[in-house]
Amino acid sequence: MDISVIICTYNRGESLRNVLDDLVGQEAESGLSYEIVIVDNNSGDSTRSVCEEYLALKPGLFRYLLEPRQGKTFALNSGIKTSRGNIIAFTDDDVCIDSRWLLSIKEAFTLYPDCKAFGGRVLPLWPDLVPSWIAREGAFRNIGGTIVAHDYGEEVKSYSSPGMWPPIGANMFFAKEIFRKYGYFNEGLDFAATKIPMLEDTEFCNRLLKGKEAMLYLPAPLVYHPVCEERLTKKYFRKHAFKSGRAQYLVGSLQRNSRYVLFERQKNDRRLYNIPLYFFKNVLSCLVKGVVAACMQNPRKSFYFEKLLVYYMGTMYELFRQRKTAPGKADTFAVSKAPNVTM
Repeated sequence: MDISVIICTYNRGESLRNVLDDLVGQEAESGLSYEIVIVDNNSGDSTRSVCEEYLALKPGLFRYLLEPRQGKTFALNSGIKTSRGNIIAFTDDDVCIDSRWLLSIKEAFTLYPDCKAFGGRVLPLWPDLVPSWIAREGAFRNIGGTIVAHDYGEEVKSYSSPGMWPPIGANMFFAKEIFRKYGYFNEGLDFAATKIPMLEDTEFCNRLLKGKEAMLYLPAPLVYHPVCEERLTKKYFRKHAFKSGRAQYLVGSLQRNSRYVLFERQKNDRRLYNIPLYFFKNVLSCLVKGVVAACMQNPRKSFYFEKLLVYYMGTMYELFRQRKTAPGKADTFAVSKAPNVTM
């Protein structure tokens, strides 16, 4: 089988239905074989009944798994273990998928035979009304991370290039052999335990990059992610920025000798309660610049610095929380290693 599509879902029965419709409607050429593995992470809504509808509609196409352990990494790893395809593709349960998505994924492995790991383009679908303080483009773009998007333009690029951040779970795909070589998603980083987003996919992709694995961004495999209006509030953005700051530290602490490590201890590193002193300077700078921008009636620029300040505060909180770690093991988030994989 060519491709196994893994969708992990939790209490999103109706949005899942739309995703499954998009996958049923995929353009397919002769010879393309694929399956859709739905991993239900113990949902309490209509998810199971929705899945049963599609299992009856396309019994050879869909497979349903129940993962009772709460947490996305458990669901992801269960899907990988039972997958039959040579390519493992991941997407979310609340997206809109381009009709050529699967064909583009298969073509990627033909066009780039030496590459075993890819990220696809994810574009946000905005509602009609967007608050004036949101900057979607420009120097003070303030939606990064909070709004699900992964867009590096129309050209193929290497994730090892400067300015590139790893693929995201809404649109990434790997040769199955990658999991034999690098293991599963790290279950010790699960959201259910840490309450922090954006860990499992980032950590896994960083693991590949640290191993010098070639990884490419491709614009052709396209996914759209709807932007929920209830998330377009400053309160939501602040909360997400704080958690993202914590996540940056926790992921970085696992990636020794990686360009994603921002907080590695250095010789003569001056710290206060385990927080590098330059962080206090950064926070003060963001505060001043944000106030100045607000006085100049520039809400987008002002909120850019406010969000960045909260992000720094999240990282500082996690550094402070880890301050009692034993010498020589500082800045390390204790998680279980990804297990060896037998396939």
